[in-house]
Amino acid sequence: MSCSDKISRWNVLGLQGSLLASIIEPIYLHSIVLGSLLHPAHMYRAICGRIESAIQGLPPPYRLNKPKLALMTSAESRNQTKPPNFSINWITNGTEVEIVNSFTGKLINNNTNTNKMSRLSKQSFYQRYSTVIARLPGIPCRDVKPTYFETKTSVAEYQQAKRELFAAFSKEDLGEWLKKPIEQDQFTLIVAKDSDGPPPYANQPQAVPMPTDGTGNPTTNTTTTTAAAAPVGNVSSIGNHSK
Repeated sequence: MSCSDKISRWNVLGLQGSLLASIIEPIYLHSIVLGSLLHPAHMYRAICGRIESAIQGLPPPYRLNKPKLALMTSAESRNQTKPPNFSINWITNGTEVEIVNSFTGKLINNNTNTNKMSRLSKQSFYQRYSTVIARLPGIPCRDVKPTYFETKTSVAEYQQAKRELFAAFSKEDLGEWLKKPIEQDQFTLIVAKDSDGPPPYANQPQAVPMPTDGTGNPTTNTTTTTAAAAPVGNVSSIGNHSK
């Protein structure tokens, strides 16, 4: 699907996935700044306007979000370059970053490919979700199913909103939403051998020190990066905030 298709999806379902949607409300974009070539009417249509009259039956708290649109005050030139074969992700206020092979989704350590999975992989998300759910016993109808696929599809409100989104695309003759192979989500939860130890993803991030300002504090200069495509699907960071 195109970038505008995916942003349209975010404007209905939110930036979070179905697992996180089972315990928090949807996270919607407040505004979008386009670096260059902004045409407000075209942009509005691309990200939400084209399904505005067709979307219906969304279960609360889902809605059609209409973010504010803006253009940078200074024009920038667009330089098309070949994307690198690796990606970098980090956590705000963290001291470590991950370098991930964009083709395999596995970590790179000292310029050498490894078999370690990224903290952005679906397996890592699944493990973290199971940990959070175990600490929130008061949430009804939220538990970890035998497979990742079953756990995702058990979030009824999110799945209903997604069906309504796809139906709106179809009603407006925008085509059918291309789905990923179901097999990639049919995996089980990896459980740590030592139940008293940290979860298996805890030691996964590659220990690459963040740049500091000389006092030990991380610097504020960051670069835009793309998250690993293989384990997470087409997920990108916006600015320096990973989705």
